[in-house]
Amino acid sequence: SHFLHSVAALAYIVTRDYDQAVTLGHKGLALDPNSIPCGWASAVANLYSGQMEAATRSVIRSVELSQRGPILLGTLGLILAKAGRRDEALEIRAELETRAATEYIGPVSTLYVDIGLGDEELLRESLERNIEAQTGPTSLSVGLIPDLDLLREQPGLGALVRRLSLYAGR
Repeated sequence: SHFLHSVAALAYIVTRDYDQAVTLGHKGLALDPNSIPCGWASAVANLYSGQMEAATRSVIRSVELSQRGPILLGTLGLILAKAGRRDEALEIRAELETRAATEYIGPVSTLYVDIGLGDEELLRESLERNIEAQTGPTSLSVGLIPDLDLLREQPGLGALVRRLSLYAGR
């Protein structure tokens, strides 16, 4: 099923085997072109395997299908920022912040955008919000983003990343 393909693709993303994740995401989308989980997994896998255009296409489709679901918007912001489209990423971030005033928007969504933007102050604030919300190792959506591995070693942000308890088993 497309859902099982998406779960397997996400597992490969967590283990940083992006080629396998891309393959499984594509197979899942072949089974159901409207599969939001497969589209999300494909977007993340394509991003970290260097296929920026495929990542962008996949996440935009998933954002549309999800009617602008927060985690998908955050992923779009991440991808746009990494593609050098900072202004568009900031617009996505502003949309998430505006919506958070009237509906629940998990802090991981904004963290994705802030990781892409690479602004240390925004990252610090996002990490603190995730700590306050008790986002942690059970949140697959946080474990998907390898950029946190790099941030763990940064003097100003590493302690916050470690407080998310993501790295106890690594």
